[in-house]
Amino acid sequence: VAAAIDREVSEMLKSCYETAMNTLIEHREKLEELAQLLIDRETLSRDEFVAFMEGRQLPDKKESGQHGSCENEIDDSENVNAAQEKGPEAAEAVTQTEEN
Repeated sequence: VAAAIDREVSEMLKSCYETAMNTLIEHREKLEELAQLLIDRETLSRDEFVAFMEGRQLPDKKESGQHGSCENEIDDSENVNAAQEKGPEAAEAVTQTEEN
């Protein structure tokens, strides 16, 4: 029974691997464009990613609020983590302050 399960799992993994590789090969040009965009911008918002995938023009980095580094995101998550240790109300207050 274990050998049959192992064979089935192995076949499923092989099939999934082939599907993933075929998808990457089929969309390689788009993948390379995305890689270059991330090299240029470092980060993309969800809206920027969707716009890129839909072929729409992205706003300039300055217009999109990109800071060119992840430092602010790290500081923000540290603030939220510290506040969470104090309680849910403190974490909610930090999150609301950061959104404004």
